[in-house]
Amino acid sequence: MPSFLEILLSLLLATALALVILRTMMRRPPRAKRFGPWGLNLTLGSAAASMYMRAYVAHHGIFALRMPETVYFGAGSDSSGQALQAASCYRIRGRDLDTRWWSLTAYQHDKLIPNVLNRYSFSKTTISRDADGSWEIHLGPRHRPGNWLPSGEPAG
Repeated sequence: MPSFLEILLSLLLATALALVILRTMMRRPPRAKRFGPWGLNLTLGSAAASMYMRAYVAHHGIFALRMPETVYFGAGSDSSGQALQAASCYRIRGRDLDTRWWSLTAYQHDKLIPNVLNRYSFSKTTISRDADGSWEIHLGPRHRPGNWLPSGEPAG
């Protein structure tokens, strides 16, 4: 018969192992279908989400909505596969999505990026469009004319 100490050590070891697994799963973004640099996971916010995905969203998702209300596209790399960098400049071009409302928001480490303009996103109602209805957003640390989304303060 195992002693009290052996049982206690086994429980502590099992708990520690469970916490390590949970922490690892919460740091790993859910797998997504890829559309160029953009990823989309249709199980986010749905009943089909695993307990690990739900934990990930609970930890990383700021005001995450359920599947019937929204879908979330995310990008961590540019169109050539290089990791996005706050000091670099990017151009995001597109047209309105076939929806009542959309927004494009830049995050760094799951937080809005502080900037002097307090500008964190563009949406269907705030973006400036070209004559053909297309739009272009410049993401980077230095001011650009038009739809500029700051990625942080420029390096000195």
